[in-house]
Amino acid sequence: MSKLHDSIKVSAVEFWEFIFVIAFALFNFNLIAWGINMGQEMNIFTGGKVLDYFIILTGVYLVSTYEKLKEKKTKDISTFKYVREQLVNYYPTILLGVLLVFVVRVAIGNPGIVRIPTLVVNSLMELLGLSQFGLVGYSLIPSTEALNVAMSSGSINVLWNEPLSYLSAMIIGGMILFYVLSKNEELFKTIVCPLVILIGYSTLGLIDSYISVAPSIFNLSSSLVRCFAGLALGSLLFYVVKYFKSKKYNKYNRLLLTLINLLFIVYFVWSFIYGNDWNELLNILFIMPFMFINLLGEDYISHLLDSRFSVYLGQISLYMFASHIAFVYLVPHLFPSLTFGTMSLVFLLFCFIWANIMYVFDANVITPLFRTKK
Repeated sequence: MSKLHDSIKVSAVEFWEFIFVIAFALFNFNLIAWGINMGQEMNIFTGGKVLDYFIILTGVYLVSTYEKLKEKKTKDISTFKYVREQLVNYYPTILLGVLLVFVVRVAIGNPGIVRIPTLVVNSLMELLGLSQFGLVGYSLIPSTEALNVAMSSGSINVLWNEPLSYLSAMIIGGMILFYVLSKNEELFKTIVCPLVILIGYSTLGLIDSYISVAPSIFNLSSSLVRCFAGLALGSLLFYVVKYFKSKKYNKYNRLLLTLINLLFIVYFVWSFIYGNDWNELLNILFIMPFMFINLLGEDYISHLLDSRFSVYLGQISLYMFASHIAFVYLVPHLFPSLTFGTMSLVFLLFCFIWANIMYVFDANVITPLFRTKK
């Protein structure tokens, strides 16, 4: 997420990325902790169907990375170097995120030491960040009771951290799309991206499944198809924003953009809390114009959010995204008697503290060891 944003920093986008991660985390907390494991249907925090926000935004930054390389007059724009950079940026987060969920769920289930080596081996592809390469089939088992039964046999391949499987899929999709972009930009934006968007989203609409392990077109996982389509959509959004950034805006234009942005903010805050009646695909119709306005950055709300604090929130959002599933299971296990509202606050507190720990660890340990200075 934020690791791809070095080439075009928009503080408002970083701020809303953090808010959308919170909405996504609370949605999973409601769905898994209370709905699946406690059997209680809660009516708040049901609208975090916003995963496409992060996928589309990554597509925007994919093209902006290419544009920066062109501006530097880089002779050989290497897809290998692009993928290597993404792996260096993301793999520590993927590994630690999967390990955290693995440790939490195995500790809660307590399958016995003898079963743990088998579970580790079965999880090897996910630990390597390769869960979306299709080499191994996975099962989603969000129910703690069902997982305990499955672990007793030791013969399952559990997808421990489903959100991070999308990060894996974005790296794969980004690698292919970046290669096409680096070879023929005109073909990329006029033919490839529209076709990928059309085929990808129409396929998801037909099968009506957004589960990461569900098979889709050409037997690819739904998450991979979803990421291809979202990255292509974000890539085209970059060109649209770039075109409109070249225009001049007076105070009336800015007031109009501010009003529209405010209406979207009210909608998203309301929907995050009380939910909506449509699926993730239709929610893109609201996400896209909201992203456009904030990427454009000409409204007064975006100017208000232009701060280092917004960028900081965007940076820790990656670690919240990567780790929140662990606390979906851990917090109810530690505090089973809390009410839903109180437990939700404790859940967010755990996520926030852990995200900051990972942020400091990444900046002071991972970066000096593995990342080149720019």
